[in-house]
Amino acid sequence: MAKYRHIVFDVDGTLIDTRDCILYSLQEMLMTVKGERYEIEDLKFVLANTSVKNMHLLGVEEEKIPGAVEMWVANEEKNIDMIRIFDGIEELLGKTGRKKEVTLGVRNIKNTRGTGAC
Repeated sequence: MAKYRHIVFDVDGTLIDTRDCILYSLQEMLMTVKGERYEIEDLKFVLANTSVKNMHLLGVEEEKIPGAVEMWVANEEKNIDMIRIFDGIEELLGKTGRKKEVTLGVRNIKNTRGTGAC
């Protein structure tokens, strides 16, 4: 078995679960901006796209997109308590981090959604 000397973890979706924060914040923004209530299940597709692309896919008017994204980010900051560490991550990091021959790193990939909390 190959032995790894360096392990780098992504934060969002690997170490922490931001799904609910993102989706409920978006749902709230859409109710305000479009006056429509979307089911959380119907919004899951946004997790794979950029904010601007999502706004287009959701039919947000072009001139409202910057403000809508800003509102989404503000909602995420308000809903930050919805973020959870995935089960087993603390134990994994603790166990792996104690190994002298392994260097751990944490990195967040380029934020394609904006500068939000989630």
